Amino acid sequence: MTRNSASKFIFSLILTTALIFSAAQSVFGVRGLLANRYLSKEIEALKDQLTVSGNEIGRLESIASQLKSPDYITRVMNRIGYVQEGQSIYIMERTTESNRSSQAVSHTETKNPPKTLSVAQNLLISFILALLINIIIGMFKKMRRRNDHEP
Repeated sequence: MTRNSASKFIFSLILTTALIFSAAQSVFGVRGLLANRYLSKEIEALKDQLTVSGNEIGRLESIASQLKSPDYITRVMNRIGYVQEGQSIYIMERTTESNRSSQAVSHTETKNPPKTLSVAQNLLISFILALLINIIIGMFKKMRRRNDHEP
């Protein structure tokens, strides 16, 4: 009889541990609910940052195209005093390519990574909870048997 109850206890302990472990992993694990919520917020922040950066790039490109126009260059040269009215200005194009492609893209690291539990931590917590649950269930069964035997 003791073997049977011990095997039932071990089986229910393993089963309960597995259930609690899978639930804990789905909530507190590295790919769990909390980590995914944090990552979705970070993705939204990065999308907003990308939109702002795209707008800034568009604004700067329009300013750069205005700066390259011959009329603007002539006005600046007249204002500075390098050119007098009626003189000709010769504008030479640069022969080198801009280093736009060689600029490093800054990769933002996660500032506050989500607090997740490792597999070992989740397994240990799950085992302890399962052990407590099984002990409590065993105590209730023992109390129930005592109450059933009392007249």
